[in-house]
Amino acid sequence: MENEHGSHEINKSNETHDNLGNRSDADIASPDKKHSGIGIASFIISIVSIVGLVACMVAIAAMFGGVMTDPAALNPDAPLPGNLGAIAAAGFGMFIFVILSFVGAILGIVGLFQKDRAKLFSILGTVFNSLIVGVFAVLFVIGLIAGLTGGAI
Repeated sequence: MENEHGSHEINKSNETHDNLGNRSDADIASPDKKHSGIGIASFIISIVSIVGLVACMVAIAAMFGGVMTDPAALNPDAPLPGNLGAIAAAGFGMFIFVILSFVGAILGIVGLFQKDRAKLFSILGTVFNSLIVGVFAVLFVIGLIAGLTGGAI
């Protein structure tokens, strides 16, 4: 590259450019790029959602522990468990974490389109959050089909 004095400058940075001089995104986490704040937020949301969903599932499993070992409890005429409110709260918590993951997926996608920012956390946040939303969407559809067919899938 020539500078204003006619001498050639050497590009000492680690940047890569195409034939038109545009910088390429070949390096996802390039050391000269700052990480996207939105991407970091998306990644953190995915981790919080995963931990929260696992905690809700463990709580529900612990509350249903006695029901699963008692065949009489599976009778439709059996009384409802006394901790039904806590089970419902844990189920609602799972719903909230899935909604949070949906927001995190949107943030991750937005982070992917930020210029001059490293995309590592945006990619991770988008993938993790999308997997969470996708898995629960499939489970929801399976439950809906099971309910409409009377439990026979």
